[in-house]
Amino acid sequence: MSWNNSLYTNVGTKMMSEVLSGATMTITKAVGGSGTTAAESLAALTDVKEQKQTLKILGIEDATDSSGNAAGKRIKIQITNESVETGYILHQVGIYAKLADDNDEETLLIIMQDDRGVEIPSHTENSDFSIELYGIMEISNLANISVTVDPSAVASVKMVNQQIAKVNTKIDKTKEDLQKEVQQTYMPLSGGTLTGPIIMPGGGSALSIEDNAATHNMVYRGKALGTSVTSEQWAAIKAGTFKDLYLGDYWSIGGMDYIIAAFDYWYKCGDTACNTHHAVVIPRSQLYTYKFNPTNTTEGGYVGSDLYKNGLTQAKTTFNTAFGSAHILNHREYLVNAVTNGKPTGSDWYDSTVDLMNENMVYGGRQFSPMPDGTDPWNTCRNYTIDKSQLPLFRLAPWMSFVRDQWCWLRDVVSAAGFALCGGNGGADCGGAGNAGGVWPAVGLIG
Repeated sequence: MSWNNSLYTNVGTKMMSEVLSGATMTITKAVGGSGTTAAESLAALTDVKEQKQTLKILGIEDATDSSGNAAGKRIKIQITNESVETGYILHQVGIYAKLADDNDEETLLIIMQDDRGVEIPSHTENSDFSIELYGIMEISNLANISVTVDPSAVASVKMVNQQIAKVNTKIDKTKEDLQKEVQQTYMPLSGGTLTGPIIMPGGGSALSIEDNAATHNMVYRGKALGTSVTSEQWAAIKAGTFKDLYLGDYWSIGGMDYIIAAFDYWYKCGDTACNTHHAVVIPRSQLYTYKFNPTNTTEGGYVGSDLYKNGLTQAKTTFNTAFGSAHILNHREYLVNAVTNGKPTGSDWYDSTVDLMNENMVYGGRQFSPMPDGTDPWNTCRNYTIDKSQLPLFRLAPWMSFVRDQWCWLRDVVSAAGFALCGGNGGADCGGAGNAGGVWPAVGLIG
């Protein structure tokens, strides 16, 4: 998210002039909309474009810069989806206010626009969705400003995707640099009574975040990226910024959608550390079906299976054709190679390019794979794996953790006869190794 177009409206500027001349203003509400407006026309708006929902105002507080000096007022806005029946892309947030003597007439004071937008899921898709957004008004803290707090707002918000507005203060600039920054970060008033500037935060930006794996692992977007990976996208993956790439985004190549499921999932892991930035992709559906073994046996574990030895060849060819072999990550994996009495009893490190996922990656933990019996946990249950956490895609979009009406293999040993699988109805399951199940691997892409 980058709310890089944030400013006072024309009518809001006039209102602020009156406030700084002694009038009393109340922040009344915040509204979200799905429309966008050309940057040069934002100041002329009197309402948010394509209004979708009324947002919750948590409060207003004095803001300070990095040196502890007063920096105006900070308005806290909470975005939930409790009343959203149909998901949408949030592009605009408007903050409304009124003067004490305006007979309750509300005015669009500040408009914030993110051209890229933030996906707001429906309440049925994700009932726990919540984001906090901070709008900064850099004015005198002595101004007479109050706020109408939404009583239904959540007082303490657990945010996965928390974004905090930051005021960028540079104390080591030369006089020339400071003059330049003033031109970029101060919005002059016109037609008002105030003689002086109103400071806008960060050159007009109310919010900024870093492009890196941690940030991009927190955002589900689901955008179509085209029929091939562009040079810019390869460069963003190589640099580890993953700029304009988010979870759920996908390339459509050769009749298959390849969906981004994680960023830097294997980074720094392995007996030989993986030091290459990468994006993990999965196909939208199974590539084909294959038996783990000719009969219902798990002897030799995953590494000893016919699927591992021969059944992944087609998948490797498919990914090499789609992305190029030079763009397929080769990293080290700790894989099961021995089974005793239906339990994994041996594992080792192997090179990995195209492999089946395990239960941890899909569900966030073991479902059918055996637990240690307590006598010798290091040998009775070989779950020493770097794939120990859930892929972020499945955490944010759990409906994508299975292929509808197509059950697919996972690589976990369940018993002497069967391996784990993803059921085609969304449930965790297991099946006999001699059955033909879907090949649904995860692959790392590198720049």
